[in-house]
Amino acid sequence: MAAIDPEPGTRDLRVRLIADGGDGGDSPSRSSARGGTSDSERTRVSIAKESFIHEEAEEDVPVLPEDKAKGSTVPAAISVLAKTILGVGLLSLSSALKAVGIVYALLLLFLASCLSSFSLHLLGETALKEGGNQVTFYGVASNLFPPLRYVLDLVIAFKCIGVAISYLMVIASSVTDLLILAFPALGYPDLDEAARNRKIRALRAWALITCVVFLVAPTSLPKRIRSLRYTNYLALFGMLYFTAFVIIYYFSVLASGGETRGSEVVFFRNDPFEMLRVLPIFIFSFTCHQNMFTICNELRNRSIGKVNTVIVGSVAASLCVYIGPAVCGYLQFGNATTDNLLRNYDSSATEGNGVAKVAVLTCKVLMAVAFIFTYPLQCHPARTSLRVVIWRDAELSRQQERWILRGLTVAILVVTTAIACLVENMQFILAVVGAVGSNSICYIMPAMIYIKMFESDGWTVKRILSVVLLAIGVVIMPLCLYAEISEVFKKNNLENHE
Repeated sequence: MAAIDPEPGTRDLRVRLIADGGDGGDSPSRSSARGGTSDSERTRVSIAKESFIHEEAEEDVPVLPEDKAKGSTVPAAISVLAKTILGVGLLSLSSALKAVGIVYALLLLFLASCLSSFSLHLLGETALKEGGNQVTFYGVASNLFPPLRYVLDLVIAFKCIGVAISYLMVIASSVTDLLILAFPALGYPDLDEAARNRKIRALRAWALITCVVFLVAPTSLPKRIRSLRYTNYLALFGMLYFTAFVIIYYFSVLASGGETRGSEVVFFRNDPFEMLRVLPIFIFSFTCHQNMFTICNELRNRSIGKVNTVIVGSVAASLCVYIGPAVCGYLQFGNATTDNLLRNYDSSATEGNGVAKVAVLTCKVLMAVAFIFTYPLQCHPARTSLRVVIWRDAELSRQQERWILRGLTVAILVVTTAIACLVENMQFILAVVGAVGSNSICYIMPAMIYIKMFESDGWTVKRILSVVLLAIGVVIMPLCLYAEISEVFKKNNLENHE
């Protein structure tokens, strides 16, 4: 197989595009004169991260700490990969437990972690066979399957836009709760439930639009977003803080004899339809595959044994973090568990507990700020991928490309904000993104890459298992989408009849 950057000018152009955030690359004609660079090389900047703990995709910086970039240790690699795994899916896992029961949900969570580990192992084997230290997920996939490179860009754009919508939904709910807490009259306590809900939905929409116009958009439009990568650590701290709070709060309420809804908890719910609906959330929660090649590139004295240690360590650590708040949140709220667990911790849940109120307030502020400043880390890769797909054969000047990317940024902001205002069910967004985007990058593409890369080895056990993984990904995509969309139509019909 050819090297990922076979032409002399390719690496330099990719570095320049990354440093500019994708806004200011040369036109294809100029690039060709200096190194024969094609669209396939230019689009490598569009390698996107799914998790909100998202390493900067548009910077030419190592994923692992800079002082260890020439030989990173296994613990450092584990921490980085785990940081990529942990994401916004954490907020919806409790609702998944409510949908299928604790036992089935934990089994699905464990199964998703195992399948994710296997597909990461396949990518690790591929990276070691390819060799070098510039191997990328996008580069390998587009070289092995050239006709699919634009499909991969569409998947990346779809996934990033979906995750960006979930960010805005968390921002909207957090800011709305903070406003009601600061100004109780905005909660309209004197109105009946239906009228109050309408008023709060309107408040939620205006709060989100205000945040997007004055905070999210200014951070998304600049061509350089280098400094925003540090907000990843704020987002990670917010998630770990939330995890600790959910667990501690549940056991403190239990110890003090306070009210929980553990009697409503279901351990087994034999509903295959619901399992199909929540399965993409578990897939989404373990997707970090876009970083796997970078981890292998930067690992010191890399071997398959070290790669496997990194995979098992990071996935196991993430699994442990997920289980605590998912189970405790469901035990705390039972059938009242929402698609965004953070919304359950409103003023009524912490009434009479000043410490809990401060903890919840801190958590919502952290989440809102973190997602406001990590939104561009999804928007920029999405716009770059869309530019490649829509204008793939166009020869654009630097100024034309800059305006196209800015226009795409505005379009993404408008679309994601509109959807976040109209759709309040975050589980639906994560399920659709998980079924299409995460499923493609987590199961389908790693299996296809391994099957093709190791074709000369014949039908080994691992290649056969890769075919099974590919079949799983291809089958569950339409089934999960059908289950989720059918549920939406079912709820709409029930509301119309009422």
